[in-house]
Amino acid sequence: MSTQQQIEWTKINHDVNGNPRYVCHFLKLLTQEEKNSDIDISKKYEIALKRAKKIGGRKFHNKQYGGGIVFQTYNTNEIDKLINDLLNTQPTKLSGTFKKYADIINSGTIEEGQIISMRSFMHKDKENAKFIFSLLNGKPLLLTPIQISKGYYFLLSQWKTPAGIERKNNPFGYREERILANFSTIELKSLYNNGNAHHDNYLPLYEVSSKDGDSFEYYYDGEINIVG
Repeated sequence: MSTQQQIEWTKINHDVNGNPRYVCHFLKLLTQEEKNSDIDISKKYEIALKRAKKIGGRKFHNKQYGGGIVFQTYNTNEIDKLINDLLNTQPTKLSGTFKKYADIINSGTIEEGQIISMRSFMHKDKENAKFIFSLLNGKPLLLTPIQISKGYYFLLSQWKTPAGIERKNNPFGYREERILANFSTIELKSLYNNGNAHHDNYLPLYEVSSKDGDSFEYYYDGEINIVG
């Protein structure tokens, strides 16, 4: 994944020669895979520091700023570019959790438990969500037969009572009812973010298809929301 991050810098005292110095957090020098890896925090700092030294960075620890890396510079934009260039030239091989979800999506089929864990992964970091969306890229994922059957009967229960009587709060219109009456399958279309500016909330976005090729999309947040 290409990294083009804006780095937050903290200006500290000049060096002994009067040159300006700026500090950033060491996490800014780690790839997303490294940030999400299971290695301990001290090892992550070592990786970041080793990378920083290639472009003039040095260890910086004091009460003012913990976990920092300091650079002597008159232009932090230049250091931003150097850091981003370093991160973008790291090996692209995926590891750990990233590889797990890449393998799931590339298989073309996803299980219910995998959807739940993938949502949790996406909620941890916006870069994780971008990674998942880049893999999905508009391609729906097949569900297991059990999931399809479970989803179908859930939708029917929202339409009609067990006695076959239409519910007063039926969320479906004529199109959705016709598709359910001529049901073929359900797939995971994508993840729908019904959060807000401060909080992401990715919910499964399902596509329900009929035997004649018509379809509708919905997500569920306590009630059915038709969005396509």
